[in-house]
Amino acid sequence: MVCLQMLAEPDVYSIRAINATSLKADEVSDYLCYDSSHHYDRGPIKNVEVVSEHCVRINGNEIQLFKDRDASKLKWREVGVEYVLECTGAYLTTDKCFLHDVDYVIQSAPPKDPEITPTFVYGVNHTEYQGQKIVSASSCTTNCLAPMLKLVNEAFEVENVFFTTIHASTGSQVRRSDGWSEATAKALYRFPT
Repeated sequence: MVCLQMLAEPDVYSIRAINATSLKADEVSDYLCYDSSHHYDRGPIKNVEVVSEHCVRINGNEIQLFKDRDASKLKWREVGVEYVLECTGAYLTTDKCFLHDVDYVIQSAPPKDPEITPTFVYGVNHTEYQGQKIVSASSCTTNCLAPMLKLVNEAFEVENVFFTTIHASTGSQVRRSDGWSEATAKALYRFPT
């Protein structure tokens, strides 16, 4: 959600498609409009409309909605996609990422082939990026911990670290009988009545 909000900045990026395998267009709109954590009314997303079951319009930009778990069937290039943010966790090797058939893929989890797919963490080693086509941005835990730990290590030479991760709900958690995912913070959502 945060990444989508950042990429929705007008005249900076052009979001062409979202692969929302388990969401209908109106549910995509609801997630964007009534997000309990990131509050769509405070970010660059100002207007979300459902155009059709395969398209939403965000800030006037039409975005195609794909619904396929098989990356080789996604028509990214047909809608002008150059970069894919691979956030399913299903394509965590360079070979699998090639199935997306785009110019660049950024994995949102640690790669399963770290000897092939390089990992870059902003604030830690991002300056080592040299134009690789498929990379990992590591995990949310690593992105939270590593930049701070790097600074502490540079100042004090850390020998050992123990940490606990309390992870937010994820979209892959079991869907409830009322149609909403367990991942939604229902008590926090602001539903229109």
